[in-house]
Amino acid sequence: MWKSSKTNRMDPQKFKGLQVRKTQLESELRDLRDQLKELDKKILYVNSSLSRISKEMNDLNEQQPTISEHALLRYVERIEGVDLEKIKREILSEANIKIISQLRSCKLPIGKKYTLVVRNKVVVTVEDC
Repeated sequence: MWKSSKTNRMDPQKFKGLQVRKTQLESELRDLRDQLKELDKKILYVNSSLSRISKEMNDLNEQQPTISEHALLRYVERIEGVDLEKIKREILSEANIKIISQLRSCKLPIGKKYTLVVRNKVVVTVEDC
């Protein structure tokens, strides 16, 4: 079959333009893929953070009520009527203050059944003997 020579002829200017456009699109595609990778990383991070926060919220929601040591002391003092200042004076008697000042850390008997545990001049607990 006979074809026109015009249709078989390559237009160098058009071909060059198409090559430039192809290179631009390939570069744009690479950039988009890189952006997609970064977005995937961000999505993973945000999902992980959301999961952690949801778990923490759930744990807090399921947590049983507790009582602070301060609340216990105020209860004993105000409702039970225990004089905490009197107890402090008994623990830090003049004799105990002298011993604690000298030894800094020690165990002091208090009564027949208990021991004061002192660390760095602070009475930290009362133990059974």
